[in-house]
Amino acid sequence: MRLILLFFVGTILTLWAGDAEDLTQTMQEKVLFITDVLADKALPKEQKKSKIEEAINPLFDYTLMARLSLGKKEWKELEVAKRKEYAGLFERRIKDSYLNKLDLYTDEEVVVESAVQTKLTRIEVPTMILTKTDKIEMLYKFYHSKKGIWLIYDVKIAGVSIVQTYRAQFIEILKSKTVFELIDQLKSSESL
Repeated sequence: MRLILLFFVGTILTLWAGDAEDLTQTMQEKVLFITDVLADKALPKEQKKSKIEEAINPLFDYTLMARLSLGKKEWKELEVAKRKEYAGLFERRIKDSYLNKLDLYTDEEVVVESAVQTKLTRIEVPTMILTKTDKIEMLYKFYHSKKGIWLIYDVKIAGVSIVQTYRAQFIEILKSKTVFELIDQLKSSESL
């Protein structure tokens, strides 16, 4: 029995090691696509945004990111419809934050390093943005979803988690407001 269990676990780890390689390759392809889109001077800004958004959407689990940013207690307080509304607002905020910075891109080099499996169901893909004077470290954190695919649930930029940054902001807001007021604030696009 022990031998069968060891074989099974070894087989799973070998399969997921292949997943780490696949994620590295996928990220390299996405980065190449995005940098090509950004470098295309003939494409209007809105088309660039649309192409990039279409390319990155399948990689992210925005609902999980939204749930983590809000916290377990507040998430449980929401009905399903309100959860969907909050997740949609959070997704839009993340995308807008990312896509509105596209104008800042010039000719930086983006290096995707080999993915590292940190847990059985977690893989991290380190990435570097190299400018002429600086190196910005990014870490894409993937989890193995119930759908059987790897999805990003957080991104660290220069060691700072996007999800934890929003969580800290929302904790402060929720000290004086309800979760429903937070949703209204996100809807009205007020500064958080």
